[in-house]
Amino acid sequence: MAFWWPLIVLAFAYAICRFLLMLIPPNVPSIDVDASDVLAHGKETEENSFIYIPPRGRSQQSDKKVQCYEPATMKYLGYFPALSTSEVKERVALSRKAQKTWAQSSFKVRRQFLRILLKYIIEHQELICEVSSRDTGKTMVDASLGEIMTTCEKITWLLSEGERWLKPEYRSSGRAMLHKVSRVEFHPLGVIGAIVPWNYPFHNIFNPMLAAVFSGNGIVIKVSEHASWSGCFYFRIIQAALAAVGAPENLVDVITGFAETGEALVSSVDKMIFVGSTAVGKMIMRNAAETLTPVTLELGGKDAFIICEDADVSHVAQVAVRGTLQSSGQNCAGAERFYVHKDIYTAFITQVTKIVKSVSAGPPLTGRYDMGAICLQEHSETLQSLVNDALDKGAEITVRGSFGHLGEDAVDQYFPPTVLINVNHTMKIMKEEAFGPIMPIMQFSTDEEVIKLANDSRYALGCAVEVSKGRAGDSGWPWLQNEQGKDKSRQISPFCDVNSGSDSSDSSKQDNNEASSMWSSSVNANSTSTCGNASSSGMSNNGDTDSDCLEYEILWDDLTIGEDIGRGSCGTVYHGLWFGSDVAVKVFSKQEYSKEVMQSFRQEVSLMRRLRHPNVLLFMGAVTSPPRLCIVSELLPRFVEVSSFYYEGAHQNWTGGGVLICPWTL
Repeated sequence: MAFWWPLIVLAFAYAICRFLLMLIPPNVPSIDVDASDVLAHGKETEENSFIYIPPRGRSQQSDKKVQCYEPATMKYLGYFPALSTSEVKERVALSRKAQKTWAQSSFKVRRQFLRILLKYIIEHQELICEVSSRDTGKTMVDASLGEIMTTCEKITWLLSEGERWLKPEYRSSGRAMLHKVSRVEFHPLGVIGAIVPWNYPFHNIFNPMLAAVFSGNGIVIKVSEHASWSGCFYFRIIQAALAAVGAPENLVDVITGFAETGEALVSSVDKMIFVGSTAVGKMIMRNAAETLTPVTLELGGKDAFIICEDADVSHVAQVAVRGTLQSSGQNCAGAERFYVHKDIYTAFITQVTKIVKSVSAGPPLTGRYDMGAICLQEHSETLQSLVNDALDKGAEITVRGSFGHLGEDAVDQYFPPTVLINVNHTMKIMKEEAFGPIMPIMQFSTDEEVIKLANDSRYALGCAVEVSKGRAGDSGWPWLQNEQGKDKSRQISPFCDVNSGSDSSDSSKQDNNEASSMWSSSVNANSTSTCGNASSSGMSNNGDTDSDCLEYEILWDDLTIGEDIGRGSCGTVYHGLWFGSDVAVKVFSKQEYSKEVMQSFRQEVSLMRRLRHPNVLLFMGAVTSPPRLCIVSELLPRFVEVSSFYYEGAHQNWTGGGVLICPWTL
């Protein structure tokens, strides 16, 4: 025994030292980025000291230069080259060469890169917001929320979770191959291509770049011709941070240009990411199909905002107006159509009218206005045409905001915040993506009616519901807020209109762990499994708390229990439907519930966790009152053998699969 004591003491001391070392913050160097030529009050050259008036009625695409100007003032900012096909392919080739070196880098080095970026962003957030404001016309507040906060959050998530999701995984080989071991390893795809929009230039560049670089890829990003000036400055930040960790040159590149530039990028990279219009997204998917290049698409939205009769009207009015007017309505997940219960319709209109009437639009950097400019030339005319169509079909304008002091040449770059009432689904404003500060409000009578209205759209990016008890339709990402102010969300379909890409990974998982979707997966030679691009779920698999159960409270009204399909290890298994998907349902009487039942569940889940089975997502532990209803499903019917392995006597054709166990008290 005396022999073991020194070893125990040494091990204990080692553990304490490791813990203390973890408490020491890492040494993060600072980087210097030249910003003298982008500051609004900096020294200006003769070349860019005039007002720029873009030619109306024709595109710049015939030009060799991408001309840049401030939407809020029409002040000229400069120009960047529109790269040709050969120039794009050369840039991708340079990135590919650098990526081969970067793929061998450690996660420690990649985390240091993220920390350097995070430090710079926090210390220079005013500069970043000002550059975004000048190039897109948004206010500093909108830039802070949409550019800084979101980007910092994604960096923080990658720092804490990124390596864990990209480690090798062990999977079940199935009963026929129990003597085999399946190991899934993740490898970088190579060079990622991204075509990003103009509405949040900083975030839209950093979002794909962070995931690509952290997972060992190179990336070439084509910025929008409407935000090239800011994009090229933000590229300097990335270059400085990469240089600080010794990354090879050209690992990340930002290119400028028009359609030809984008088409060349699609045909040159190993994976393509696109955020933009449906029409362009379809073109990209067609072109990518020629080379079997996987794509990820986010193609617009027409988000519904549902306000039920038990919502706090004064509170929700503030949220609704913010959801519409943020960044002058130029927000992918902004609220574009409102459905208000008839009992609070009048009160809601009164509150919204009061708020919007006080909103003024004007040059954002003056600091005197609530809303900035419309970024795209002539888009205000498109917005007005949507309003005119609604008025012609019986809608009414209840209020419009005001303009501040605008330059004579910039008048067309502004659109007043507008509230429309008496709207319906025959109007274009309720069917087409507006991307502007227009708030159409329609009333409803029942939950069934409003869910049908919310789902009456070819877009499905997001949805918001203000309620005291959660209810939602199948419109992408519903965000729900109850009367206690607790937010709840559920993801069904992460993209819109065109809801998928040619990426073999599941899209709903991919969005929560974009880094994984940029890796390919290989399986150990002894395994019988096959995989495409691996992707991981954002759901926790260790949430044994009451709060986990509360997150799923909104889902139970959509459960339908059907026929008896067999006797499980602890309870009768029924066929059920949950949001249109097959599930297995176990129902207990109060007498049947026991500690042995819950222990059996825990043992099943523990076994599958040890096997690293991909269907194990979450186990919600026993609540204070005995659980009587349990749903067993991951809603991804892929593993037929799971059901026959799990449920003794279950129907052989059952394809529900999965091991998501949610206790609930009836």
